[in-house]
Amino acid sequence: MNYDKRQPARATPRRAIRLERWLCLVVSALMILAQGSEAMARSAAEDELKASFLYRLAHFITWPTEALPKSPDRPLLFCVEARSSIRDELVEIVVNRNIHGRPVRVVDLNPTADFESRLCHVLFVGETRMDEIRSQLDRLVGIPWLTVGEADTFIASGGMVNLHLANRKLSLEINREVLEAAGLRAASQLLRLTRPTGNPTAKGRD
Repeated sequence: MNYDKRQPARATPRRAIRLERWLCLVVSALMILAQGSEAMARSAAEDELKASFLYRLAHFITWPTEALPKSPDRPLLFCVEARSSIRDELVEIVVNRNIHGRPVRVVDLNPTADFESRLCHVLFVGETRMDEIRSQLDRLVGIPWLTVGEADTFIASGGMVNLHLANRKLSLEINREVLEAAGLRAASQLLRLTRPTGNPTAKGRD
């Protein structure tokens, strides 16, 4: 009886090189995916932190009576650009929550629309939208909207509160002069947490 005594085919040097290159590509792709997943997770965590801080920030602000609806059943409105990275997080946070005894609602805002035609109590401006919104901030001076941003130029552009996030820690600047010109008041506990803005009238005073 004859048996086929041929040995299993061995990889040729060229084939081995191709296999090695393929494995390197797979490993590289997996590393890129892992890094991307980590970055996405970090970004999502930062958005959640900023949204939570924005919600809690409003608890330390007092609006003039005439700026709020007469009925306490009417909501306090957070205006956020629809494509803002924190919008969805904020929507989840405010469910069944209240501020100063009022329900809270998130309103989608078109950054190119005329802000003065809208009703807001808190306006959040994402860093990527500063160029579009900068000119509108000047027109909001004296209007009782709490304007909150996250760009380095936000306070200088007429914003009230600017958030800084570093190493999962938030700090804030408050332009007290602009805030009070709109009839808003910040609690002393909040003012003590702020960092200097370079404007003496904007620093917290006991």
